[in-house]
Amino acid sequence: MLRTVAACLLALLAANATRAEEAVTATVGGISAGGFFALIGNAIGEMVQREYPGSSLVYEPGNQAGQLVKLAADRIEMVIASPLALSYARAGRSPFPAPIPLDKLRVLAQLTDGMTLFVVGSSAFLDEHDISTLRDFARQRAPVRTYLAARGNLLAQALMLDGVFLDAGFTARAIASWGGKAYYINSGEAKRLMLDRKLDLFPSTSFHPDAKVLEISRGLSVRAVPIDSDLVDRTALQLQLPKVTVPVGTYEFLRTDYETLAVPMYLLTSAQLPDEVAYRVARSLYRQLPYYHALHPALANYEVGQLVQSGNHPLHPGARRFYSEVGLVP
Repeated sequence: MLRTVAACLLALLAANATRAEEAVTATVGGISAGGFFALIGNAIGEMVQREYPGSSLVYEPGNQAGQLVKLAADRIEMVIASPLALSYARAGRSPFPAPIPLDKLRVLAQLTDGMTLFVVGSSAFLDEHDISTLRDFARQRAPVRTYLAARGNLLAQALMLDGVFLDAGFTARAIASWGGKAYYINSGEAKRLMLDRKLDLFPSTSFHPDAKVLEISRGLSVRAVPIDSDLVDRTALQLQLPKVTVPVGTYEFLRTDYETLAVPMYLLTSAQLPDEVAYRVARSLYRQLPYYHALHPALANYEVGQLVQSGNHPLHPGARRFYSEVGLVP
């Protein structure tokens, strides 16, 4: 009897020691202190903790540029970032102080693929100035009051300011020459100003239906402002982004399909991250997908194959080893 108890205790101690050795400790650099990306960042920690008890992955808010600089310098283990940020990092474009050699970075998983650009405007303003598409603002020299995202929001900068908006002649300088005003504020403040009738246009880079757009539409008569198809095509080619459709009925005011662009988000790591750590995080994401699906409506249809969609960037070899074991990659 005593031998049996002792054997059980030894087995339990050995199991606990193994779990302690497998526990993952790391920091995940994110974008915002709250909202969707904080939800995802904290979820990664929870998924790893569920799979490897004793693990501690801390979510650290910031901005994509600063987080990528730290990742390239091995000052942080993982970062949530978009391919747009990687493109700017490679070229050393503002806000990056210098080019970042991306050969040091690896993709551990694709976290989302459904962030889309959607532009909504006040029906009264659009009617008054005969606005049918995004390019009409420049054609009509409409004195629009709009927000262009907070400074440092790299995703909005690349997609809007250096992408379709720039191509449409829709710049802060042009808007000022039309008698309008461009505000560099966050989307929460912009939503409040729209509802107070102090803004005429609300561009949203989000998952749709977006809660802020829904709230605006309940307090104000609005319409979607279509992005001209040639602008979508050129920006998709330039930024290597997929073209997608926000389907009719996504919002009550959306009466036709809305053609736009999607932006995936990756969980990135340094090539120096040990293979076993990358393997365990990949395994956790794979095995805890039901938890991920339940976090947010935008994640409910996330498919397991999306984990390995890394664009033109290499998967971390530790993550690739796990994905190979479960048949997601050769």
